[in-house]
Amino acid sequence: MRHGHGDGAAGGRAGAEFDLAAMEILEPLAEKYGLFLAKRTCWYVQFRGGRRMFDVACDPWTSWALGARVGMWSAESGPAVDGVPAPRPRALSVQDILHTVYGMRENTWPWIAATPAELRAILLTLAGLVDRYCRELLLDDEAFARAEAEVNRAIAEREAFLRQFEDR
Repeated sequence: MRHGHGDGAAGGRAGAEFDLAAMEILEPLAEKYGLFLAKRTCWYVQFRGGRRMFDVACDPWTSWALGARVGMWSAESGPAVDGVPAPRPRALSVQDILHTVYGMRENTWPWIAATPAELRAILLTLAGLVDRYCRELLLDDEAFARAEAEVNRAIAEREAFLRQFEDR
């Protein structure tokens, strides 16, 4: 997914709408879980605090395609600064979590929003799903590790299944 960077001018009204929707809908969710706004461009928002993170990206070039991830920062194998490894993000897509851990039933809303109103509706749905299903992943390292292992296992199984149909 490609992310535009800037102060909103490049995205015009659409970028401003995304910024406003993120502020109104996602920042309260991040505050609830002790996160704070760490990075924000007109198309990308990342909330980070301590070892937790929640990030959302919107790609205007694919008509408001929206993605979200929950995760944590790990001290494992990041680039070293003054001999100290930098934290490395470990994150899971909300879509993968819901597919793998909770099944398809709660992950059937469209990820494409053609208008700012539809974007707000998707962000509200996303916030509700994160609050309902992913809150423990933002609060509990062991729960995150279990979900990460399940998601990785399901992805590996899906990839192995698809490889059966590749031309040799």
